[in-house]
Amino acid sequence: NECDVGTYEPMEGSSECSLCDAGTYQPNKGSTMKTDCIPCEAGSYALTGKGECNECDVGTYEPMEGSSECSLCDAGTYQPNK
Repeated sequence: NECDVGTYEPMEGSSECSLCDAGTYQPNKGSTMKTDCIPCEAGSYALTGKGECNECDVGTYEPMEGSSECSLCDAGTYQPNK
């Protein structure tokens, strides 16, 4: 069986697929290495085992790559873009 998006096969011939770590994504089926999991760009995030990153919502931000969540803007500030 071929591993689905967001996962990879850690050992050749394994029947189990491993999830990509939070903050990374893997858009292709059949991945065989953890290094195929790509860090999300700044301004986006991904939970464990995802095939794509999500952009931070309005009012949140993430300045670093490889994040699993976005932070709320400080009181008195805003971020209008998704």
